[in-house]
Amino acid sequence: MKHLIQNQLSTELLKALDWMQANPQSVAMQSLRECARRADLAPTTLTRLSKALGFESYADLKKSYQDDWSLDKSFSVRTEDLQKQASHSDACFEQLNFSQHAHTACVSALNSPSSLSKAVQAVLKAKTIYVFGLRASHGIAFHLQYSLNLLLPNVVLVQDIGGTLLDQIARIDKQDILISISQSPYTTQTIQLTEQAARQGATIVALTDGASSPLALYAKYVLCFSAQSNSYFQSMVGLLAFVELFLETVAVTAGEAALIHFRTRQAQLADQNAYWTDSSKK
Repeated sequence: MKHLIQNQLSTELLKALDWMQANPQSVAMQSLRECARRADLAPTTLTRLSKALGFESYADLKKSYQDDWSLDKSFSVRTEDLQKQASHSDACFEQLNFSQHAHTACVSALNSPSSLSKAVQAVLKAKTIYVFGLRASHGIAFHLQYSLNLLLPNVVLVQDIGGTLLDQIARIDKQDILISISQSPYTTQTIQLTEQAARQGATIVALTDGASSPLALYAKYVLCFSAQSNSYFQSMVGLLAFVELFLETVAVTAGEAALIHFRTRQAQLADQNAYWTDSSKK
């Protein structure tokens, strides 16, 4: 900690410091009041400790813990940290649940109705809508493409089948939209091929974890979610929550055309017996 001599601290501040050092993920992820509650301390105690440690505010102290507990750490180091914390307390499970709720709540805070509406309007005007996500983001990209395809007929999932990823990106042009998904640590191919699609004239919609994301450099529309986690891997909860909001906005905005397409798809799925039904109830 910053220029600190522990024997200069009061007993109460030492208790706060001991708790914070034993619970770094909590400090990084939880609010001031929540940390005070967990530590059985007054919120003002944590504020005073921040000052005593040389920080201008508790927010600055919290930021230092966030920097320490960042995705710049290797996943194996994060896993080791998590195991050490779990060996002393089962609070890590409660912390994860708390952060999952926070990620969901952040969706509306990070994206104004106006920015979301403008991105959706652009998507609905595109000749073809390409959805692109690799590694951890691929599953969410598949879900987004599948769900959009129930509403719209022109949605394509970009995927690396048979080594054809570059060929698929090469087809994208200025009449198309590329919805590109990535979060820290960013997949190199996602960034490079998003840049290529932008050079080809495509409109880029970036679904990413902040305006400083490298995806934002190439995007006309940047839509954000929170991904920081106290677990060993980045959280996908915020991204999934955002995708559900995005899909709902498309469904509302697309109007009658979406209804007609959806009814057609439902009829096709029914003809194919795509979904199981209990014949005893017929």
